[in-house]
Amino acid sequence: MRAMKKYAILCAAGLMLLPAATATEEAMNGALAVWNQQYSEYRAALQFANTEEERAQVKEPDGAEIADDLWKSVSAKTREGGKDKGSAYEFDEPWAAPAVIWFVQHPAALAQALSKKKNPQRETAYYADRLMDALYRVHYTHPGVAAACAKLAEGNTAREYEILEKIYSRNQDKNARGCAALGMSLMLSNPLISSIGGSEPEVRAKRVYFLKRSLTLTEDNAMFGNARLSEVASEQAYRLRHLMPRSVPPQITVKDMGGTSVTVPTQGKPHLILFWAPEEETGSTMVRGIDKLAAANPGLEIVPVTHFATPDTVQQLQQQGISRTCLDDTAGSAARAYRIAALPTAVLVGADCTILYTGAPNMQLQAKIDACTKAQPKAEERPRVIVEDTPALQQAKPQQGPAPLAPMPQPRGDTPPALRDMPQFNAPL
Repeated sequence: MRAMKKYAILCAAGLMLLPAATATEEAMNGALAVWNQQYSEYRAALQFANTEEERAQVKEPDGAEIADDLWKSVSAKTREGGKDKGSAYEFDEPWAAPAVIWFVQHPAALAQALSKKKNPQRETAYYADRLMDALYRVHYTHPGVAAACAKLAEGNTAREYEILEKIYSRNQDKNARGCAALGMSLMLSNPLISSIGGSEPEVRAKRVYFLKRSLTLTEDNAMFGNARLSEVASEQAYRLRHLMPRSVPPQITVKDMGGTSVTVPTQGKPHLILFWAPEEETGSTMVRGIDKLAAANPGLEIVPVTHFATPDTVQQLQQQGISRTCLDDTAGSAARAYRIAALPTAVLVGADCTILYTGAPNMQLQAKIDACTKAQPKAEERPRVIVEDTPALQQAKPQQGPAPLAPMPQPRGDTPPALRDMPQFNAPL
C-alpha cells in the first residue's frame, strides 16, 4: 500500500511538470501572437496613409508591451552546470527559437524586460550574450532566423559575422541563407571585419559573390529588416560599383560661387572632392586654407562642395571669408551620388578616374595624396600637413606609389538608385 501511494505521488508530480513545460511554450506563442497583431496593424496603417504627414504619425510598435511576458516564458533556468558547463535556460531549447530571434531583433525590449532587476545593465549584457550564444549553437538552423540577419549585419565584431556565416552554410531555408549572404556582404564593408577576409581584391570578390547569392537564393518579396532585400542589394551593388577603392565614381556637376558649372572628376589629374558644411570646424578650416592646401600638394585639383547649399549660402560664405567652393543643390544631389553620411568627407580620385580614398581627411588621406602626386617635388621639400591648424590632419610618412595603371576608364554616367528609407538597425545584442 505504501509503495502504491509513493508511485501515485510520483505520477502526480510528473503530470504537474508536463503541463508547465507546455504552458511555457504556449505562453511564448501567445506573446508573439500579440506582437504579430500589433505589427500587422502598423503595416496596414502605413499602407493606407495618404501623405507623408500621416505616415509620420504612424508609430512603429517597440515591443515593450510584450517584452516582459515573452521573457518570462523562455528565461527559466533548466539546470545549473559545473565549472565548464555553465547554466542552461529555456531559451537554449529548440522550441524557443522564435523568442530568441525576436529578442535579437529588439535589444531595447530585452533591456525593458530586465529593467526591474537589481543591476539591469549587467543583467542585460549577460543575457544578451547568452541569447547570441544560443543563436550560434542551437537556433541557426531555424528558418525564421532570416528575420535577424539585418540586425546581425549591423554588428562590428567577428561574432555576428560568424553567426551569419553559419546560417548561410548550414541553414536549409533559402530565404534564411540569402539574408545571411546579404548580411555578410554588408559586414565586409567594415574594416574591422574585412581585415579577416583577405586582401582588398579578395574582400571585394567576396562581397560581390555574397551579394549575387542573396538575390538568387531569396524570393522576390523577401525582406531584409524593414526593406525589401532586392532594394538593399541594389544599394549595395551601386556602392560596390561606384564607391569602392579602385572603382570609377559617379561624375557630378556642381556650380561654383560665381555660378559656373564644374564637372568632376575628369581624367588627367588627381582630384580631391571635399564634402563639407560651414557648421563643422574641420571642413571649414580646410576650405579657408584652400590656397595653402593647393600649394602644399601641387598637381592636385581640389574641389570643395558645400553640402545642402541654399540661396543664402553664397552670402553667408562670403561673410565668413570663404571665396572658393562649389555648391551642392538643395536636394543634396552630389552628396547623394557619393552616399555621404558624415561631414567632412574627402574623396580622392586618381588621374585615371578611380577612387583612391574615401573617408575623413586624416593621415591616411595625406599619404594617398603623396602617392598619387609623387611626380611632383618630393614630399619632404614641401609642407607635410594639409591644414596646419587642424589636429586631424597630421604629417604622414611618404609611401610608395601604386603599381602601373591599366588604360584609363571613362567615368560612368549611371544614375544612382533613388535613396529610400534604409532599414532601421540598432546595435545588435
